[in-house]
Amino acid sequence: MTSDFDKLKDEAEKEAQQHPQQVKEGEQDAEKEGKELFDEHFGGQQQGSGDSGNGAHGQDQGGQGQ
Repeated sequence: MTSDFDKLKDEAEKEAQQHPQQVKEGEQDAEKEGKELFDEHFGGQQQGSGDSGNGAHGQDQGGQGQ
């Protein structure tokens, strides 16, 4: 028996495969928003740490895309 969560997850994965451009745009918007929030909260003082953190996050997103 499939749980409601699994059904929603499967549906979301199908939608993502059917609309890859929208997924890419959404990921870019989310990353931009995250950088803006980081700069707002930390004043951009820790850019070295922020850049390495964002790089790791970007790699995680790439893994999800495959």
